[in-house]
Parts: sequence; structure tokens; C-alpha cells
Amino acid sequence: MGVARYGFLASLALPPLVVLGWWLGGGWVFLLPFVIWVVLPVVDWLVGADTRNPSPETVAALDADPFYRRVLWLQAPIVIGLIIWACSVAGSATPLEFVPPGVRLPVRIHRGVQ
Repeated sequence: MGVARYGFLASLALPPLVVLGWWLGGGWVFLLPFVIWVVLPVVDWLVGADTRNPSPETVAALDADPFYRRVLWLQAPIVIGLIIWACSVAGSATPLEFVPPGVRLPVRIHRGVQ
């Protein structure tokens, strides 16, 4: 278990990347797609495959560990907040404007990642 369990906290870092990219503007709006399609595959390649599967006893202990459930329950309001934020950005556009791909694409990608 140890340090590897904290890798699950990375799921909490993705929604803020959408807002951060929008706030920074310009090409930064594609920060989340860059992280998901470039950074994560490179890190995955560098780390390599984990060939160690947990034993059935370890799986039972992992199921009983409240840490993973807390991460899941913490993710839910973050995702709902992201969707509300994206709707507010879309709603603030005038009729002649459109919601930029820098908002639509990262939110859609994030929802597909989850």
C-alpha cells in the first residue's frame, strides 16, 4: 500500500487544470489535453507496467480502507463544481460569441477520463 495509494489523489488535480488553463488564457486553455495526452503517457512509459497484483487478502484490506472512498467522495463535488463553472462560462457569452474550445474540450475530456 504505502506511497502508491497517494497516486489516486492525482484524480483531484485534473479539474483545476481546466480552470487554471482558462484563467491563464491563450494556449494554456489546452493544458488538460496536453497533460492527459502527452504528460501522462510519458510518465506511464517511464514508470513502466506494474506486474505485481495484490493478493486476495490485500484486496480485502484495500476495500476496507476508507482512503479510497474519501477520494471518490471528494471527487464528486469537484466535478459538479467544474460543470457548474463551465456552464457559467458558456452562459456569460453573448449570443454572437461561442463557448471557446478551450472550455468545451477540456471539460469533455475530463468527463471522459472519469
